[in-house]
Amino acid sequence: MSEQTRSVDRYSIVDLIALHLLVLALCLYQLQYLFPLYKTYHLREIIYAYLFCRVALRYPFPDHALFKFITFFLTLALLIAIHTWYVTNSVVAVAGFTRFIHVALLAPLVALIVFRESQVRSLIYTWMAVVVLGAITVFAQLLEFDLKWLLGDYRTWRGGVLRYKSLLGEPNVGGLAGVIFFILSIGYINNRIIKMICVGIAVFLVVFSLSKSALILFVGSGFIFILVASWKWFSFRDLIFVREIFVSLLGALVWFIFINSFPLGGKYISVGVLALFGADEESPGALLDLTNRMQFEFYGPFKADEESPSALLEAPGFMHLLFGQSFARAGSAATDLGIQNAFLPHNMYLELFMVGGLLLLGIFSAMLCIGGYVLGKRLLFQKTNSGMLTIPLLIVVLYMLGYPNVYEPITATILWLALGAACCRLLPESTVVCCRSGT
Repeated sequence: MSEQTRSVDRYSIVDLIALHLLVLALCLYQLQYLFPLYKTYHLREIIYAYLFCRVALRYPFPDHALFKFITFFLTLALLIAIHTWYVTNSVVAVAGFTRFIHVALLAPLVALIVFRESQVRSLIYTWMAVVVLGAITVFAQLLEFDLKWLLGDYRTWRGGVLRYKSLLGEPNVGGLAGVIFFILSIGYINNRIIKMICVGIAVFLVVFSLSKSALILFVGSGFIFILVASWKWFSFRDLIFVREIFVSLLGALVWFIFINSFPLGGKYISVGVLALFGADEESPGALLDLTNRMQFEFYGPFKADEESPSALLEAPGFMHLLFGQSFARAGSAATDLGIQNAFLPHNMYLELFMVGGLLLLGIFSAMLCIGGYVLGKRLLFQKTNSGMLTIPLLIVVLYMLGYPNVYEPITATILWLALGAACCRLLPESTVVCCRSGT
């Protein structure tokens, strides 16, 4: 191996370590409330600055349509921030822009720095380690440990039982993280014992989150795996993986039965199922809940209501339909700043439309379609780990009907990691990639 190749490998390792630290900084955002220095010294922004300087000098840009769409998406977000500055002020513009793209910037970095399947797998392991920490915080609260110093005084109830916030965020985030963790455990954990433990952690998070959407998506992911296994079985592709799918699904069922055998676990499962079908009087069933959300989200913002100043809005004109109404119009940054008429949709697609119009929504939809197509081909026709990101991507796409997953740190990390991995042609371990000269 030449000195140049050794130098490339050495610097690449440093960049990959920085990329792992970035994933940790994104996912462990709750720690900024415990360690003010984390936020004061902008550690996440420092890592971003280092990595973008490195990729600008060292890594060739991939000639992939998805990468171009991601670049266009981020550029359009910057233009929306300039528009926000023009119609409001710099504070709203900076707050809206940074919150909107603070996880999305991960995608181009993954596309440029990662070039091997093992590197994608290591990033997935880093994300899964954070989810394990989140599950530990839920378990500690079940044992009546006081974690207010870490998680704050968060309390919400369903069916008379407490829904626990975790290191991952509020209960719905923990539930969806459990679903994704389950999927990744099947595809990325080879040791059978560790895989079953991970499946148990996933089931634990879904059950004790009491999230209706998480329970639906968990069952839905099981059906998706059955379809994938059927395809591989009848096409005689990767029959070992087919066996692992069915073993994992059986393991999940056993874990549900095991948790149900405990009084507290049985209570949570009962409440979760009753809430799912609307038997819980405190909240509507999953289907009615989704219908109500969709009706409110698509019609509520444009209805005048004297008791709700944020709803006193005129129907958008053609320019607003095409280019949106800025970060001051919708999103958590605008509502946190108390901007008049700001609206917080519980639907990511609607928020994209309100912020950036049909143009931003169309670009984002194209990104999802291209990324899903590329990863789906790897899942069905190739024996690659990155193909397993197809199912988590699909789960997040569905969940965006009721949650802002573009910038919610835990789920958005998987979303943008998957899109970044879809941009690059992942090479075997023995392949040496030469970077730009002169660095």
